[in-house]
Amino acid sequence: MFGYVKPFKPQMRVYEWDLYNGLYCGLCKKLRKEYGYVSAAMLSYDIVFFELIAIGLSKNSAEQIKPEKQVCPLHPFRKRLCIQCRGEAQDRAAAVQVILSFHKLLDDIYDGTVSERLRAAAILPFMVMPFAKASERYKTTAQAVSGAMKLQRSTERDRIRSIDRAAEPTAAMTAAVFRELGGNDPDLRSSLSEMGYMLGRYIYLCDALDDLEDDKRKGKYNPLAYHKHARELAKNTVYLTLGRLSGIYSRLELGEIRSVTDNIVYLGLKYTFDRLDGHRGKRRPVRRGIDR
Repeated sequence: MFGYVKPFKPQMRVYEWDLYNGLYCGLCKKLRKEYGYVSAAMLSYDIVFFELIAIGLSKNSAEQIKPEKQVCPLHPFRKRLCIQCRGEAQDRAAAVQVILSFHKLLDDIYDGTVSERLRAAAILPFMVMPFAKASERYKTTAQAVSGAMKLQRSTERDRIRSIDRAAEPTAAMTAAVFRELGGNDPDLRSSLSEMGYMLGRYIYLCDALDDLEDDKRKGKYNPLAYHKHARELAKNTVYLTLGRLSGIYSRLELGEIRSVTDNIVYLGLKYTFDRLDGHRGKRRPVRRGIDR
């Protein structure tokens, strides 16, 4: 996950933003405690959405949330709202972040620029033990992500021109990650898998559009580069994908946190993509951290 699954802050009420912001800080603290500071430094927006869905699907979701003011190492002069969660939602979200971060570093080593490879090679040793720990806790998720990343490297090596085929590994990976939130309910697992699949397609297309100009200049693989009207094609594909995603999402029962996830699904995803579509080669936005 790359940081494209974010809320649209201007349409959030204060308590909704506090909840989202607090969950981000809580995940950061969880990662520092369980997996180390390097793992926490790689935290992305997308995992907060994953945690919100996990909380919403749990019974008595409001009782799982434990907010308190704490001092953050990055902001030591003012206490900030930090939300720790009872139950499995935050544990699973932190583990998924570690697993994805580890494979992102491997992907940078395999197909990054010289600077990206050097950076990834320097960080990777600090992620080996956290990755092993997270993979042991959530073996099915770790196996699914590993398989998807192998398929992704094969797709890039073969320079597949089809956008649907190029997006398939990321979509399948995200589907597998969300499917596990359905527990033993086959219908819920199916719905979550389909929603995750569409979310993965969205993330892949955002990343491809975000990197399009740089990839063209550097001669790197990007399926959009093979199409004359790449931006229009990406826009049409993303809008269709978001339509299907929102239809599946609307059937989920998410309890008290629904207003936050509604903002992300119905407003944030489209807003984020439209900003990327309007950048057209301008400086890319910073992906980590949230507005304070």
